[in-house]
Amino acid sequence: REARERIAKTVVRTPLVQPTDAAEVKHNLTGPPTAPIGSNAVFTLTVTNQGPAVAANLRITNTFSSPLSVISLSGSTGAWASNGGVVTWTVPSLAAGTQATLNVTVASTPAGVLTLIGSATGDTPDPLLGDNTDVQLLLGGAPLGLNSSMRLQIPVNDLVWSPSLGKLL
Repeated sequence: REARERIAKTVVRTPLVQPTDAAEVKHNLTGPPTAPIGSNAVFTLTVTNQGPAVAANLRITNTFSSPLSVISLSGSTGAWASNGGVVTWTVPSLAAGTQATLNVTVASTPAGVLTLIGSATGDTPDPLLGDNTDVQLLLGGAPLGLNSSMRLQIPVNDLVWSPSLGKLL
């Protein structure tokens, strides 16, 4: 019995990620909230390393809903490519306290609500994954009038309607 009590009182704490080995990477996607039908729109993807370590082998993926097509890419560092509505961007190394940007021009905005989703991952542990993904909506066409409606499709996971609360959870 004594041996069990001694074992139960022994606690070993070992951090899974040493703070000095982590790189807090943040992904941000900015662009216009609306665009006239048939016009181009420019979006800026920004990844920021808030440190304390160097972020290694960053992989940034941004998906633009159909029928948007990417017509040009220009960035501050790394390599990028597009395949239809998917932009992939790799940054080999990003020092703590710095950021990298990629400008994406999409062509011929159609009428409706379009979804843009971006995320960043890397080889260096990131203690806060919640800011590695960003979602933006683009309204193509004229702004909605007072008595008009539009169909809105937003990709989500684990969304549940609560009849007792009368809201989405």
